[in-house]
Amino acid sequence: MPKKVLFVIYWLPGSGSERVTLNLMRGLDKTKFDPGLLVLRGDRNGCEGLLEGVRVSAFVSRGSLHRQPFSAIWKMIRACASQDLIVGTVEGIATVLPFLTAMLLRKSFLGIVQCEPSWVFKGPARQLAGISKLLYRRTKSLIFVSQSGLEDMRRWLGIDKPPQGWSVILNAFDPSSYPAVSPSEPAPTLWPDDGLPVILAAGKLEHRKGFDVLIQAHAKLLGSGIRSRLIILGEGPLRQELESLMKRLGVEHTVCMPGYVSNILAYMRRATIYVLSSYGGESFPMVLIEAMACGLPVVAVDSSPGNREVLDNGRCGLMAPPADLEGLAQAIQSLLTNSALRDHYREQGLLRVRDLRPESINSQWNKVLSEILHC
Repeated sequence: MPKKVLFVIYWLPGSGSERVTLNLMRGLDKTKFDPGLLVLRGDRNGCEGLLEGVRVSAFVSRGSLHRQPFSAIWKMIRACASQDLIVGTVEGIATVLPFLTAMLLRKSFLGIVQCEPSWVFKGPARQLAGISKLLYRRTKSLIFVSQSGLEDMRRWLGIDKPPQGWSVILNAFDPSSYPAVSPSEPAPTLWPDDGLPVILAAGKLEHRKGFDVLIQAHAKLLGSGIRSRLIILGEGPLRQELESLMKRLGVEHTVCMPGYVSNILAYMRRATIYVLSSYGGESFPMVLIEAMACGLPVVAVDSSPGNREVLDNGRCGLMAPPADLEGLAQAIQSLLTNSALRDHYREQGLLRVRDLRPESINSQWNKVLSEILHC
């Protein structure tokens, strides 16, 4: 009988880490494993396509977990009671709650580390830093999506050598898990029709994504005669602040923020370049892989070892200096004004994506889970 493996994600519709988890679940060997999904926040509304081929065990809460903590804990316990392995898929509450539940029920636990803990627990999840350090020290099995993430965890915990149960499995990229986009399909809503090159960026509208610097770089290029459009996909708490910045700089008519979109590839396949402007915390940013898979040349701020790891130290995309508005603007200008350079990085990016074929990554996961569950 297949072993039951419960993957716990924080929310739906989610972001890159949630999409990676869903793709992983679909790719596991179903003769050995029966993967289920537990969602801490959210429901099925608008997520039917995302959840195709995935067995959902439970939705814990539609809103904040703090409103009904005892109900959330009870749902967690019920969902985990029949499982052979419980998997926390991202740092913070989506690892802490599964770990504590597994410990209570005496179940096996596996943690996946998507981001650099030294950054995560100084910012978004700082209230969970203490208990997270404790659980990571006690967890026998940890999977990191990049070597840089593993090294960052080692330093954060203050240990000299990674334990035997730590390993690195890169995130797979499976284009078949995304809705198909036909060349004849109409352009997405609000897509500019003036023929200008389009700079694309995506992510939660929060400080660490560096969208304020990207908007300033866009304004600087416009001021020097380099005309383009900037589209930023995503939603978040900084929307009003970013919109105010656009008005102050006089670029509100050349920057578009349409909010969350279900199929980012529809935008990537029409853009000119992609820019990752994050200040830090990216362990293995899948959005760069998605962009390169669509043939987009990319610019990434060299603020995180994960960015450099994805772009193979700059072989597959341009690296801009961190905290450097001039440097970011110059890197963007280099790609916008040099078609040969765009073609070069487009070709290198497509070659890089081949390293992340699902069949290769899934076989590594099947091996690790087999070792943990002795099957």
